[in-house]
Amino acid sequence: MKKIDKMLKCRALFLQGVAYLANENLNLDENFNLLLQNFLENYYIGNEEYFNLIYYFDIDEEGNLKVIEDPTWSETLSEYLGYFNNGNSEAVKKLYDDIGQEDVNKISILTEQFVNHILILTDMNNNRIKS
Repeated sequence: MKKIDKMLKCRALFLQGVAYLANENLNLDENFNLLLQNFLENYYIGNEEYFNLIYYFDIDEEGNLKVIEDPTWSETLSEYLGYFNNGNSEAVKKLYDDIGQEDVNKISILTEQFVNHILILTDMNNNRIKS
């Protein structure tokens, strides 16, 4: 459970970073999940240690990598995101301490890559509309 708890803290930091860089609140809806899935599929190779911070992976019967999600994790994730949204600086500081500076740096890199990925997709869509 300790590994999952750290992963959820890392995911909360990642999501908060995306919201900050995008300068808006995130809707963790199906569209956002599709963006994350596309990002994972396109950037996983070579960035495994970064994605391992925000996802829980397992190998299926055929030897394929799969993402494991448990519905009960959303409560904990919401709690951690609430630290940022409610301005609970003590809880945010503890979250950063629990994650550790090295992993915080990796999450920052992954966050920047994700936001750039969204900007590329947006630009591609805008170019298609203009054509």
